[in-house]
Amino acid sequence: MGTQPSKSQSTRSTSFSSPIPREPASSLSSHEKREELFSRYEDSQEKGMIYAEGIQAFCTDLNVDPMDVVLLVISWKCGAETMGEYKKQEWMKGFQAMGVDSLHTLSRKLSALRNEPKSSAMFPDFYRFCYRFSLDEGQRQLTKENAITLWRLVLPYHSKQRLVSQWLTFIEQHSTPAVSCDTWDLLLDFLNSDLGGVMFDKYDDDNGAWPILIDDFVEWARERARS
Repeated sequence: MGTQPSKSQSTRSTSFSSPIPREPASSLSSHEKREELFSRYEDSQEKGMIYAEGIQAFCTDLNVDPMDVVLLVISWKCGAETMGEYKKQEWMKGFQAMGVDSLHTLSRKLSALRNEPKSSAMFPDFYRFCYRFSLDEGQRQLTKENAITLWRLVLPYHSKQRLVSQWLTFIEQHSTPAVSCDTWDLLLDFLNSDLGGVMFDKYDDDNGAWPILIDDFVEWARERARS
């Protein structure tokens, strides 16, 4: 998932080691440099678009694994609408916002970009973006497999790693075929809540505020805690 060529690949967050060389001095403006960089990966048949082949080339040139979470962060910064493609206006706006006009300047910002969703102020927006970004055209829910893949990329940013690990174990065993946007969004609210320890003493089972999948998780976790 991460960027993009496939929504069902295994997850990693690693980079290759070769440094990106500094570009020769240029008389081009930053805007022109961003346009030139976009054109390097632009689809030969459809101008103004970068598709999977161009994204793969971009990853190779940037020395970044295609499954590195930083590519999700870049897509978030660009406000990209669809996984596996960039529109020119998305690219230009995002690269301007990142202060980037070359592979060299982008490579120097990768560490900061990877860390940006760690901010408690930034993470909710990034987390919610990832679900909508990962839907295929016409798709209203993520398959369970794709949701798990995405959670394994983005939830390492959350502070409650024990609870996250429990959730991933539970969801892998659950029979649900898909994860709704409502469940995805409310899981973050759930993780951020004061739940009252391993027995979830402060979890309100009765008011119907939580999705059924989260109710099932709490019941499952309580049974495990008792055993």
